[in-house]
Amino acid sequence: MGLWDVRDDAARDQWNWVPLVSVGPLRFGASRDEVEAVIGSEPRTQICRDYRWWIQAEFRSGVTVYYRDGRLGIVAVHARSGPQVIYNDQALVGRVPSELEQWAVDQHLANGHQLRYSTYADPELYELGLIIRVQRAGDFMLTRPVMLAEPADVSWEAVPTEEWDQWW
Repeated sequence: MGLWDVRDDAARDQWNWVPLVSVGPLRFGASRDEVEAVIGSEPRTQICRDYRWWIQAEFRSGVTVYYRDGRLGIVAVHARSGPQVIYNDQALVGRVPSELEQWAVDQHLANGHQLRYSTYADPELYELGLIIRVQRAGDFMLTRPVMLAEPADVSWEAVPTEEWDQWW
């Protein structure tokens, strides 16, 4: 794949998301060893600079995870190359941002999920622990969902700076 190429949905692994429980085969609260065994590769890791209690691990499969106290707390899926994450028949990865934002509004109206916006204007569904971020794909922006192990009262404080810096 080239730098800006976007993997077709048919070529992506298909993962189901159970809010606050799991993202595909990854269970919130899993250890680093458990996550690496499930994904099947060794990630590039770093200690988060402003939130030193978090460790970031980036996998070549298009998944970035964040551990707190050695346990999985956040999963972010790359818009261009990550697995497709499905929730209630809705694909969350690599979508046009306005379409997924409308879906979030519909979730709010139909199910009463609290709809918020981050300081970057990313839609958030509080009770689900979902932040719908975007990532660049050449001349376009596509969705990069960030799923949390627990709802964040203030997402800016709950998610490490390294994740907010991801846009490419």
